[in-house]
Amino acid sequence: DSGASDLQDADNTWRIEFKGVYHLQEASGNVSDTSGNAHTGTATGTNSITGKIGKGRSFVLASSEKIDLGNLADWDFGEGDFTIAVWATQGANGGRILLSRNGNTTYDPFLFGYNNNTNDVLYMSSNGSSWDVANGVNMGTMTYDNATWYRMILVRIGNNFFTYQNGSQIATFNIAATL
Repeated sequence: DSGASDLQDADNTWRIEFKGVYHLQEASGNVSDTSGNAHTGTATGTNSITGKIGKGRSFVLASSEKIDLGNLADWDFGEGDFTIAVWATQGANGGRILLSRNGNTTYDPFLFGYNNNTNDVLYMSSNGSSWDVANGVNMGTMTYDNATWYRMILVRIGNNFFTYQNGSQIATFNIAATL
Protein backbone atom coordinates (compact mmCIF):
# COMPACT_ATOMS: atom_id res chain seq x y z
CA ASP A 1 0.00 0.00 0.00
CA SER A 2 1.80 3.11 -1.21
CA GLY A 3 -0.41 5.26 1.03
CA ALA A 4 0.62 3.49 4.25
CA SER A 5 2.85 5.43 6.63
CA ASP A 6 6.35 4.23 7.45
CA LEU A 7 6.21 3.10 11.08
CA GLN A 8 9.83 1.99 11.26
CA ASP A 9 11.54 2.82 14.54
CA ALA A 10 15.12 1.58 14.28
CA ASP A 11 16.15 3.15 17.60
CA ASN A 12 13.55 1.15 19.53
CA THR A 13 13.50 -2.11 17.54
CA TRP A 14 16.26 -4.00 19.35
CA ARG A 15 15.97 -4.93 23.01
CA ILE A 16 18.77 -4.12 25.44
CA GLU A 17 19.69 -7.82 25.48
CA PHE A 18 20.83 -7.60 21.83
CA LYS A 19 24.60 -7.06 21.94
CA GLY A 20 25.09 -6.68 18.20
CA VAL A 21 22.96 -6.65 15.04
CA TYR A 22 24.74 -6.47 11.69
CA HIS A 23 22.72 -6.15 8.49
CA LEU A 24 25.84 -5.66 6.31
CA GLN A 25 24.09 -3.05 4.16
CA GLU A 26 27.23 -0.93 3.67
CA ALA A 27 28.55 -0.94 0.09
CA SER A 28 32.12 -0.95 1.41
CA GLY A 29 34.15 -0.26 4.53
CA ASN A 30 33.24 -1.09 8.09
CA VAL A 31 29.92 -2.58 9.19
CA SER A 32 27.49 -0.82 11.48
CA ASP A 33 25.84 -2.27 14.55
CA THR A 34 22.14 -1.41 14.54
CA SER A 35 21.51 -2.73 18.06
CA GLY A 36 22.25 0.68 19.54
CA ASN A 37 25.49 -0.52 21.20
CA ALA A 38 27.75 1.01 18.53
CA HIS A 39 29.91 -2.13 18.15
CA THR A 40 31.13 -1.23 14.66
CA GLY A 41 32.88 -4.07 12.85
CA THR A 42 36.18 -3.50 11.04
CA ALA A 43 36.01 -5.18 7.64
CA THR A 44 39.19 -6.56 6.06
CA GLY A 45 39.18 -7.82 2.46
CA THR A 46 35.44 -8.42 2.20
CA ASN A 47 33.27 -7.41 -0.73
CA SER A 48 29.64 -6.33 -0.69
CA ILE A 49 27.33 -8.82 -2.44
CA THR A 50 23.60 -9.43 -2.81
CA GLY A 51 22.51 -11.22 0.33
CA LYS A 52 19.53 -13.27 1.42
CA ILE A 53 17.93 -10.07 2.73
CA GLY A 54 19.46 -6.95 1.20
CA LYS A 55 23.24 -7.09 1.06
CA GLY A 56 25.88 -9.35 2.54
CA ARG A 57 29.64 -9.78 2.50
CA SER A 58 31.80 -12.15 0.50
CA PHE A 59 34.64 -13.98 2.24
CA VAL A 60 36.70 -15.76 -0.42
CA LEU A 61 39.95 -16.31 1.47
CA ALA A 62 39.10 -17.92 4.78
CA SER A 63 42.36 -16.93 6.48
CA SER A 64 42.53 -13.20 5.70
CA GLU A 65 39.02 -11.88 5.04
CA LYS A 66 37.01 -11.03 8.12
CA ILE A 67 34.90 -8.58 10.06
CA ASP A 68 36.49 -7.92 13.45
CA LEU A 69 33.87 -6.97 16.06
CA GLY A 70 36.48 -6.23 18.70
CA ASN A 71 37.39 -7.84 22.00
CA LEU A 72 34.45 -6.43 23.95
CA ALA A 73 32.97 -7.43 27.29
CA ASP A 74 29.61 -7.89 25.51
CA TRP A 75 31.07 -10.98 23.79
CA ASP A 76 31.88 -12.60 27.16
CA PHE A 77 28.70 -14.65 27.55
CA GLY A 78 29.69 -16.16 30.91
CA GLU A 79 27.08 -18.70 32.04
CA GLY A 80 24.19 -16.68 30.61
CA ASP A 81 21.68 -17.54 27.89
CA PHE A 82 22.47 -16.35 24.37
CA THR A 83 21.61 -16.80 20.71
CA ILE A 84 23.90 -16.38 17.70
CA ALA A 85 22.23 -16.37 14.29
CA VAL A 86 23.55 -15.76 10.77
CA TRP A 87 22.52 -16.20 7.16
CA ALA A 88 25.32 -17.84 5.13
CA THR A 89 26.10 -19.29 1.73
CA GLN A 90 29.42 -20.68 0.55
CA GLY A 91 31.50 -21.65 -2.44
CA ALA A 92 33.86 -24.62 -2.67
CA ASN A 93 36.48 -23.49 -0.18
CA GLY A 94 36.42 -25.28 3.16
CA GLY A 95 38.17 -24.08 6.27
CA ARG A 96 36.20 -20.86 6.72
CA ILE A 97 34.58 -19.78 9.98
CA LEU A 98 31.26 -17.95 10.07
CA LEU A 99 31.91 -16.33 13.44
CA SER A 100 34.48 -16.59 16.22
CA ARG A 101 34.91 -14.93 19.61
CA ASN A 102 38.55 -13.86 19.29
CA GLY A 103 39.75 -15.12 15.92
CA ASN A 104 43.38 -15.01 16.92
CA THR A 105 43.75 -17.73 19.53
CA THR A 106 43.97 -21.50 19.12
CA TYR A 107 41.05 -22.23 21.45
CA ASP A 108 38.52 -19.42 21.08
CA PRO A 109 35.48 -19.36 23.37
CA PHE A 110 33.56 -20.21 20.19
CA LEU A 111 34.18 -20.98 16.52
CA PHE A 112 30.69 -20.88 15.04
CA GLY A 113 30.13 -22.59 11.68
CA TYR A 114 33.65 -23.83 10.92
CA ASN A 115 33.47 -25.66 7.59
CA ASN A 116 35.41 -28.94 7.55
CA ASN A 117 34.50 -29.72 3.88
CA THR A 118 31.71 -32.06 5.05
CA ASN A 119 29.64 -30.15 7.61
CA ASP A 120 29.57 -26.84 9.39
CA VAL A 121 30.63 -27.54 12.94
CA LEU A 122 30.90 -25.79 16.29
CA TYR A 123 33.93 -25.62 18.57
CA MET A 124 33.76 -24.03 22.04
CA SER A 125 36.28 -23.61 24.85
CA SER A 126 35.80 -22.43 28.42
CA ASN A 127 39.45 -22.82 29.41
CA GLY A 128 41.42 -21.53 26.40
CA SER A 129 43.45 -24.75 26.19
CA SER A 130 41.04 -27.37 24.77
CA TRP A 131 37.65 -27.76 23.08
CA ASP A 132 36.11 -28.77 26.42
CA VAL A 133 32.59 -27.45 25.68
CA ALA A 134 32.08 -28.47 22.04
CA ASN A 135 34.51 -30.36 19.81
CA GLY A 136 33.16 -30.48 16.26
CA VAL A 137 29.41 -30.47 17.06
CA ASN A 138 27.40 -30.75 13.82
CA MET A 139 25.59 -27.61 12.66
CA GLY A 140 24.39 -29.08 9.35
CA THR A 141 25.56 -29.55 5.78
CA MET A 142 25.82 -26.70 3.26
CA THR A 143 25.75 -26.94 -0.53
CA TYR A 144 28.83 -25.45 -2.21
CA ASP A 145 27.09 -23.32 -4.83
CA ASN A 146 27.22 -19.70 -3.60
CA ALA A 147 23.47 -19.53 -4.26
CA THR A 148 21.78 -21.53 -1.49
CA TRP A 149 21.36 -19.55 1.73
CA TYR A 150 21.23 -21.18 5.17
CA ARG A 151 20.08 -19.83 8.51
CA MET A 152 22.58 -21.07 11.12
CA ILE A 153 21.71 -20.66 14.82
CA LEU A 154 23.31 -21.53 18.16
CA VAL A 155 21.18 -21.17 21.31
CA ARG A 156 22.18 -21.58 24.94
CA ILE A 157 19.48 -21.90 27.60
CA GLY A 158 20.98 -22.68 31.00
CA ASN A 159 23.41 -25.54 30.42
CA ASN A 160 21.62 -26.71 27.26
CA PHE A 161 23.03 -25.86 23.84
CA PHE A 162 21.14 -26.30 20.55
CA THR A 163 22.24 -25.91 16.92
CA TYR A 164 19.75 -25.24 14.14
CA GLN A 165 19.90 -25.02 10.38
CA ASN A 166 16.96 -23.49 8.51
CA GLY A 167 14.71 -23.96 11.55
CA SER A 168 15.49 -27.65 12.09
CA GLN A 169 17.34 -28.70 15.21
CA ILE A 170 20.59 -30.43 14.23
CA ALA A 171 22.25 -31.10 17.58
CA THR A 172 21.86 -30.62 21.31
CA PHE A 173 24.31 -31.01 24.17
CA ASN A 174 24.41 -30.20 27.86
CA ILE A 175 27.40 -28.82 29.74
CA ALA A 176 28.00 -26.29 32.51
CA ALA A 177 30.57 -23.82 31.20
CA THR A 178 31.59 -20.18 31.37
CA LEU A 179 32.24 -18.65 27.95
